[in-house]
Amino acid sequence: MIRADVEAFSAALAPAIARLALWNDQAHTTASEHLTEVLAVDDVQAFLRLRDGSSGQIGPIIQFLTTGHFPYDGFEVLPDGRHVPVVMQETLDSGRLAYTWFPDEQTPEIRERFTALAELAFRHVRAVTHPHVARRLDGSHWRNCRIGSHAKQWLREDPPEVSATTASC
Repeated sequence: MIRADVEAFSAALAPAIARLALWNDQAHTTASEHLTEVLAVDDVQAFLRLRDGSSGQIGPIIQFLTTGHFPYDGFEVLPDGRHVPVVMQETLDSGRLAYTWFPDEQTPEIRERFTALAELAFRHVRAVTHPHVARRLDGSHWRNCRIGSHAKQWLREDPPEVSATTASC
């Protein structure tokens, strides 16, 4: 997803999670129902957690890892260890919405609430994205890849050259 897709996802999900959960940045300095507010602080990732009865949060975490839209064609490692870009081309790098949790380690109430939260988050991300075919270098398909509506339009307006590089979904 490019920025416009993230904004659409954030706007659609915020009312649905209003009293259920909050997004946080990695340092936990910002908490909001709006993903975009948290990404303004940490533009790489955000974490969605259930609200508890007070002002805190509880339960498992859903991670939103942003996509990248940047010029890239690999890196060269300099003698001092720095990585510098080589031959700049515009690419769209993959992001993700994911979680890992162990239901048996949670109370029945948390299991029920987190299941509802995960269903809401994934339903809303599917609403602003489309299935997308992506291939690995060996030609096999990545499963469950999706692309945002605005990112898809961007690709149609400025089609990239096909290269041997690949991204993960």
